[in-house]
Amino acid sequence: MKGDRKSKKLGSTARNLHIMWIVKLVGRIAGFNIIFAVTLVVLSAIYMNRTAWGRWLPEAMYVYAPVGVPAVTRNVSYDKQQYTFVYEERLNRDAGAAYNMPADGYLLRINLRDRTAEYELYSGNLTKTTDITFVARMFIWMWTVLNIWQLIGLAVYAVTGIRPIRKRLKPLNEISEDAFKISTMPFDETRIHDLENAISRITPDGPQGKLVTNDSELKGLEAAINSMIDRLRDSYRQQVRFVSDASHELRTPIAVIKGYADMLDRWGKDDPKILEESITAIRKESSHMNELVEQLLFLARGDSGRQPVNIEHISINEVMKEVYEESLMIDGNHTYEFKSSGNIEADADEAMLKQAVRILVDNAAKYTDKGDGITLGCGYNDDGRPMLYVQDNGIGMSSEDVKHVFERFYRADNARYSKAQGSGLGLSIAKWIIDRHGGYFDVLSRKDIGTRITVILRG
Repeated sequence: MKGDRKSKKLGSTARNLHIMWIVKLVGRIAGFNIIFAVTLVVLSAIYMNRTAWGRWLPEAMYVYAPVGVPAVTRNVSYDKQQYTFVYEERLNRDAGAAYNMPADGYLLRINLRDRTAEYELYSGNLTKTTDITFVARMFIWMWTVLNIWQLIGLAVYAVTGIRPIRKRLKPLNEISEDAFKISTMPFDETRIHDLENAISRITPDGPQGKLVTNDSELKGLEAAINSMIDRLRDSYRQQVRFVSDASHELRTPIAVIKGYADMLDRWGKDDPKILEESITAIRKESSHMNELVEQLLFLARGDSGRQPVNIEHISINEVMKEVYEESLMIDGNHTYEFKSSGNIEADADEAMLKQAVRILVDNAAKYTDKGDGITLGCGYNDDGRPMLYVQDNGIGMSSEDVKHVFERFYRADNARYSKAQGSGLGLSIAKWIIDRHGGYFDVLSRKDIGTRITVILRG
C-alpha cells in the first residue's frame, strides 16, 4: 500500500512537471502570436501604403467600361495600359480594385453579392484604391491556420508529453522503491547488532577489511558499502604515501641546511672555505626545497580544483621554439635540435603547456650524458591530432618503470643516476596539465638507448 502511495506521489510529480511545461509552452505560443500579429500589421500597413490606403468596399467594385463593349469581357484602361477584364475571373481574383478612366464612357458597377453588372454614366477620374477587406481576410485566414496548428501541437504534447517525463523520473522511482524496501525489511535486534559489529571491524588501512554479514537480504547493501570502502582505502593509501614521500623529500634538504648551519656555527667564522661551501650548499638546498614546495602547492590546487586553466587557440610551434631557445641558453652540456612539420595549432593554455614541455626537457637532460643530444618536435599524428614530443639518448627505462613514471614521487632504480636530482613530482605535474587539456602521453623507452615522450593533444 505504501509502495503504491510512493508511485502515486511520483506520478503526481510527473503530472506537475507536465502541467508546468504546458503552461510554459502556452506562454511561448502567446508570445509568438503577439510578435506574429504585430509583424502582420506592420507588413499590411507597408503594403497598403505602397498601394494607396484602401477604403471599405463590402458590396461593390467599379470598373470603367467603354461604350459598345460587351459586359462579359471588357478592356480596362489604367496608367495608359490595357487590361482585359473577364467578369467572373476578375471578380474572384481582385475584388475591390478601381482604376482611373477617361472622362467619357461608362462605369461598370459589379455587385459582389449576386455578381450582377449594370452600367452607370461617370464623368471625372476614378482613383485606384485598395480594398482592405481583402487584407483583413488574408490576415484572419493566416491567423486561423496558425492557431489551428498550434492547438493541434499543444493537444498532442498534452497527451504524449507526460511519457518522457515519467521515463526520466523512473530512476527516482526505483530509488524510492528500494529505499522503501530497505525501510520495511524485517530487521531484528540480532541482525542490527551483527551489522554494527561488521562495520566497526572495518579499518581504512586494513588489507582485507570487508563488510560481511552472511545475510542474503543484505547482499546488495554489502556490495555497495564494500565498493565505497575500496575507494576510500585507495584514497587513504595514496594520501599516506603522498605525505610520507613529501616528508622524506623535505627531510633531506632540511637536514643538509641544518648540518651546514652547525658547521658555520663552529668553524665558519674563522674558515673562509667552510663559509663559502656552507653558503653555497644552503642556497642550493633551499632552492630545491622551494621548488618542491611550489610543486606540492601546484598539485594541491589542482586536486582541489583551484588551479585555473585558460584555453586559447595557440601555435604549438611557438611554444616548442621558445622552450628550445631557452634550453640552448641555460644548458650548455647537451646539444638541442628542433623539428617541426608545418604550422601546428591547438586549443591550450600556453603557459601551462610550456611548463609541461619544460618539465619533459628538464627530465631528459637529467638522464642524458653530457654532450648527447635532445630533440624537440611537433606535428600531427595519424588521426590528425596535434602532438609534440621530447626525445633523448639517455639511460632509458624498463617497461615496468614506464607504467609508473607519472606517479607522484616515483623513482626508478636508474633514477639513482648520480647526475639526477629532482623532487619526483615533475612528470606528475606534466600529466596533470595534459589531462586538463584532454590529451594523453605516449612513452617509448629502451634501457641504454633513450626515451621519447609524446604528448597528443585534443584536436
